[in-house]
Amino acid sequence: MRHLWLIGMMGSGKSEVGRRVAELTGSRFVDLDDRIVADRGQSISEVFAGEGEIAFRRFERTELRIAANEDPAVIATGGGVVTNVGVPAVMRETGTVLYLAAEPATLARRVEGESHRPLLTGGNQVDILTELLRLRAPLYEGAAHHVIDTESHTIDEVAGEAIELWNRS
Repeated sequence: MRHLWLIGMMGSGKSEVGRRVAELTGSRFVDLDDRIVADRGQSISEVFAGEGEIAFRRFERTELRIAANEDPAVIATGGGVVTNVGVPAVMRETGTVLYLAAEPATLARRVEGESHRPLLTGGNQVDILTELLRLRAPLYEGAAHHVIDTESHTIDEVAGEAIELWNRS
């Protein structure tokens, strides 16, 4: 069995779906953001504030490459992972890549009140997410083997579809 990589915007459900897929399949779960926090000893917001997004993406790329070489797992990535040059190819070569998709208004509703989202500060969240999605959607679609619409589905429904697609790979 190979890795199951979950990509998509913040609020798309990567971590929740990933945990549920791992639970249902008896697989190991890895959250790349959690690894960065543990490795750096800082929250994602603190890394962004202190070292910037470029440094964060470098840390993310490093953690992803480490995870890619470990035993198969369900891996939740950060929303901007696809902006890292070469990273989509690593994911595609080492597993099945699923893009969890949702509309900006839904994403904003799902992350409302969360303070650990550094890219959502200083403006209207729906507008920010709309622009990020405009820039990233082609990258997500290019990296993914499959797209799962999470718009009006439960975590269990999305996890079930993810498992089915992973098993077919």
